[in-house]
Amino acid sequence: MKEIEREKIAQQRYDLIAPIVKHPAENMGRGERYAILRSIAEGRYPNLLPEGKKVGLRTLERYLQLYEQGGFEALKPNMRGRSRKIPSEYLEAAAELKRENMQRSINTIITLLEQAGKVPNGVLKPSTVYDFLVRNGLPVPFFYLLKMANTLNLVPSSGEKSFREMFIIP
Repeated sequence: MKEIEREKIAQQRYDLIAPIVKHPAENMGRGERYAILRSIAEGRYPNLLPEGKKVGLRTLERYLQLYEQGGFEALKPNMRGRSRKIPSEYLEAAAELKRENMQRSINTIITLLEQAGKVPNGVLKPSTVYDFLVRNGLPVPFFYLLKMANTLNLVPSSGEKSFREMFIIP
């Protein structure tokens, strides 16, 4: 999500709680604040929400709490997720371990990298390493191919060529 979109969402959230924020909390009792929040949630402030949209009372309470704790910046939605790009050094290190010993399994390679401290635990997944090894022409065990074929529903039914005949080049 771009910063402009985050700003826009924060402004919409602020607009929803503005009737309360604009009045000092000392001048307004808790019951009054709650009554205003409830009336916003019930749609009595038609200019605050687009036609047909509703917002829950608890959501408004959360926006107000965020604003009181962190100001306008706290109303911006969090950046989600993490980078999906695995650093190339990690994958190159996995390929190097495979070249050193072609009999090493993918799980063994990942374990060795994690134990050596070259890769943080849980970052490399077997499917990611497998894809990288295949793209770089390194052999992978036959059962990985069979597992992938089963996952993709590519295992032939009786009477058809065997899996080896279909996918393994002689």
